[in-house]
Amino acid sequence: MSPQQQDPSEVFTFITDTLQLPLLTVKVDIAHGGKEIVEDDHKFISERLLNVALPDEGADFRDPIPLEACLEGLNIYGIG
Repeated sequence: MSPQQQDPSEVFTFITDTLQLPLLTVKVDIAHGGKEIVEDDHKFISERLLNVALPDEGADFRDPIPLEACLEGLNIYGIG
């Protein structure tokens, strides 16, 4: 993986599954100009949530923040 571009989706799934974080039920309403199909446009899905803090020590808002920097402050169940 390039240090210039990071895709957090795989590591997000790994971390939330490993920590067995609870699934949250979220209602999704999709708005569009086409024909409404109730089963597809309005539904409930289950998602996981992982709160991480963005470091602000000496960071310029224009600089990218590496995923590792965000995860360093993670302290769930004594991990971190």
